[in-house]
Amino acid sequence: MAIQKPLLAGLVASLLMAQCAFADLVTASFNTKTGSASGAFYSLTVPVSQSGVTFDATLSVIGSGNIHTSTAGLGVVGNGPNAVSNGEFLYLSMSVANVVGGTASFDGFKTASLTSSGVNDTVVFSLDPIIPTTGDNFYTGTNSQAAPINIDSLTGGNLPQSFFAIAAPITPGDGGNAFRLGGVIGQFTVAAVPEPTAFLFGSLVAGSVGMVVARRRRARK
Repeated sequence: MAIQKPLLAGLVASLLMAQCAFADLVTASFNTKTGSASGAFYSLTVPVSQSGVTFDATLSVIGSGNIHTSTAGLGVVGNGPNAVSNGEFLYLSMSVANVVGGTASFDGFKTASLTSSGVNDTVVFSLDPIIPTTGDNFYTGTNSQAAPINIDSLTGGNLPQSFFAIAAPITPGDGGNAFRLGGVIGQFTVAAVPEPTAFLFGSLVAGSVGMVVARRRRARK
């Protein structure tokens, strides 16, 4: 009996472990030179698969005006080049759907790529669309961005789940500010939940039966 109790306990623990979820991180890239726009709304859905979990991640963008799409990325209709310019903005968010094989959640945006941004064009990333509220601004740049902007390092790892990409308003003596959004990378957490194996279940049953038989034999003695 002393041997069978630890055996049964081990089998139960193994069965429970087989049902535990194991979390993993995965990133997905969203090329905003593709996707679809209608009026001030834009969306792009990307299928993601990691650690046995599959899901659809959808980037949603709302513009301060009608969104303009091109091979250079997203802009806002008007102001000449149809870029995001002189106080205009894009609002970015993400959603997760059609999760299979476990769970999936959006952690936040890791990077953003700008195109058509001049060396003197000021771009602001913020948690609100009011630039003077500097406490919510986590990026201000004045140079053309050849490489993606690392939001992860700018926020100390506190990735924003939504944010505004803003072209600074025009000021006296300023030739204007404009950019296009070329793409973003999002980070997700997935947790696969494997099904208990038939072997573990069978072992648990066999162990239980063995204990019952042993008890009956002792009782007969």
